[in-house]
Amino acid sequence: MGADSMFEILLNSLGDTAVYVVRKDDYRILYFNDIVGEMVPGIRKGDFCRELWTEYKEACIFSGIGNKKPYSAVGFDETFGATVMLTASEIEWGEKKTPAFAISVKPYAMSGTEENGKEEKELLLCAMRLFGEVFLLDINTGRYLVYKSDGLPDTIFEEADFCDFNRLYGENLIHPHDRQVFYDSFALENIRNRARERQQMISAEVRRKDRSGEYRYCELIGIFYKDREGISEKMMLTYRDTDELAKARIRERQANRRFARAVNESYDEIYEGELYTDYLRQWKGEKSTPYFRFSPSFSEQIKWAADTIVHPEEKEVFLSRLSPDRLKEDFENGKSEVTISYRRLTPSGSYRWHSLYVRLSEMTTDCIRVMLYLKDIDDVKKEEERKQRELQNALAMAEKANEAKTDFLSRMSHDIRTPMNVIVGMASVARFVLQSEVKGTANLQCDEKTGNYAKLLNCLEKIEMSSAFLLSLINDILDMSKIESGKMKIANREMNLKDAIRNIKVMIEAQAEERRQTFLVSVAPEVGEFYYCDSLRLNQILLNLLGNALKYTPEQGEIRLCVTAGKVEAGEQLIWFIISDTGIGMSEEFMARMFDPFEQQDFGGSRIFEGTGLGLSISRKLVELLNGTISAESEPSKGTVFTVKIPMKISDKKQKVRKLGETQHRETDREDSLRNKRVLLVEDNEINREIAVMLLEQTGIRCETAVNGAEGVSSFEKTVPGWYDAILMDIRMPVLNGIESAKKIREMERRDAKTIPIIAMTANAFSEEREEALEAGINDYLTKPIDAEVMYACLRNYMRR
Repeated sequence: MGADSMFEILLNSLGDTAVYVVRKDDYRILYFNDIVGEMVPGIRKGDFCRELWTEYKEACIFSGIGNKKPYSAVGFDETFGATVMLTASEIEWGEKKTPAFAISVKPYAMSGTEENGKEEKELLLCAMRLFGEVFLLDINTGRYLVYKSDGLPDTIFEEADFCDFNRLYGENLIHPHDRQVFYDSFALENIRNRARERQQMISAEVRRKDRSGEYRYCELIGIFYKDREGISEKMMLTYRDTDELAKARIRERQANRRFARAVNESYDEIYEGELYTDYLRQWKGEKSTPYFRFSPSFSEQIKWAADTIVHPEEKEVFLSRLSPDRLKEDFENGKSEVTISYRRLTPSGSYRWHSLYVRLSEMTTDCIRVMLYLKDIDDVKKEEERKQRELQNALAMAEKANEAKTDFLSRMSHDIRTPMNVIVGMASVARFVLQSEVKGTANLQCDEKTGNYAKLLNCLEKIEMSSAFLLSLINDILDMSKIESGKMKIANREMNLKDAIRNIKVMIEAQAEERRQTFLVSVAPEVGEFYYCDSLRLNQILLNLLGNALKYTPEQGEIRLCVTAGKVEAGEQLIWFIISDTGIGMSEEFMARMFDPFEQQDFGGSRIFEGTGLGLSISRKLVELLNGTISAESEPSKGTVFTVKIPMKISDKKQKVRKLGETQHRETDREDSLRNKRVLLVEDNEINREIAVMLLEQTGIRCETAVNGAEGVSSFEKTVPGWYDAILMDIRMPVLNGIESAKKIREMERRDAKTIPIIAMTANAFSEEREEALEAGINDYLTKPIDAEVMYACLRNYMRR
């Protein structure tokens, strides 16, 4: 029997010890005894050793041996079902002396002391599985065991000296900047001192090198405890990875430092206060000096500041706003910050503006913590004041320039209207005379004289048309200028809405008949009579829209004005004005910009004097000033519908139930209604007076004149009551102007002084004279150049009453 056979028999006789041999180069099994065969059925020579340790897959038990010769470890093994002692030795196997490892695995027989520490070991094994690596230090002897889980079975390495280990651990694994902390915390002498002080644990956060060679933050932990018998003091040491948590804390600290630096740089003084305990702490600011005194009492500090360094003019507000009771009330009512600006005395003896911000930091049932930040804002405030002065100066200059423009436009308006009145008036008179002549020679169709009359009438019509266009241009430019400068004032006075509609009907109806168009007006029953509105602006809006309808509707076309109303709510009613026509309509492209100034639809040059392009823009702005809305619907060749909605407050004046048609008159009635009426014309301009007289006398009116206001008042006073049916009064006159003249007439003690219609005439359409005139008792207002038809309609309206 050979030596190898004898050796194998010996190995099989070891009882409960499993033995196997593996090649050193590839870990293939060269030999295993019978116990191994029984424990791992199916194992064969030539298999890899990992077949014996299937739970470790690719890893092999020898990966943990390293250069240790021999290697031994104690741990629990599932194959044996018990704690075992594993020993590995490097040998040369067989006749060929093959480099190999001989491994023996046998049950680990504990000593009596070890039996007593069985629970301790189980605890340590649990800790090892949780943390991966646990050190057990005997504080008295300075020896330690390592419990480690790193791909091997749960392993307990042999004892070693803790001091040597500590030095090598620090040099190899701990970041250089953290080594001193590590050595100071976990030096054996420090551990013993802490044990004597009966401390329960030691911990330190350091950067430790992981398996990849990178440093990660971890917390090193040492926990003191005694064995069961209370004799040997020990410490269990381990660590846990805190890299993400530590880096998050670092980021937070850095952010807090940046924030603190920013706050510190932003404010001159910083305090922390607690309102219930009246506590105050200074974080940044002046120390106590002859100039400045700090008190840890919140209320005392506020009182001292108010008495000593706060400007006397701000003292009362300072004390009121910053009293603890007032601040508690503010924060308990939901405020998060209280700010006060005041002038503060400086060491130089001058006052500078400061802002104090009191911000809520924490609030509970018994605590209101605040932060107080003080900032010198004197330079900023002075710069703001400088800019404000510049803005005010610029505004004043702009207003001055605007006033100059307004004054210029007003003067130009007056100066242009005066000769325009002559042109328009004389053209109207000439046309009337020529028309009378033509009627007288109507039977002479081929008469050369009649042909000349026709040419002259044509010329006069064009003069009137051109004058009307020029007048419209002047009016629109003045209105637009007034609106843009914000000087267009709205006067919501009591008005008779139905009378206003009747007047519009009279004016538009005459123009429609001349154009061979039909004009229809309807007023819904729910529309009342007396409302509060600016009748002048309402009239302007409706005449603008109706004027466009007349202009862009062909002969035989139809224009309608429908007035309806919504429900009465809170004493107010929404009035709808719907103006429709069967005219040429508008394109979709033009409707998108129809309310823009100077916009006009292109009709290919087929029309002349289409307007300024300001009418719709002015109408919309006036509607908006009346808190209303305006909209339009239109299609080319199908006509247009404008809808204006204006809210009007209902007057308490008794509403009269009267149909619109009750006071309507036909053309013959209109011609006869003014005949033999007597009018007092008060006009200082000789040409204007001459024109007005001729226009009035054309209708059969008997006209008397006065050359100034004083003469007009005297003429009225000398006549018997009822002598005059109306007074036409110029506004700007020498001796006594029209407004003062109207006041004197209204103040007279005679029965017709309060009732006679006084109608103003002026060339100044851009002043505030209209409101002043109405307050003086003037009934209505005509703008020069006088439109004869408008004047006639106005006189008829007032003479019927």
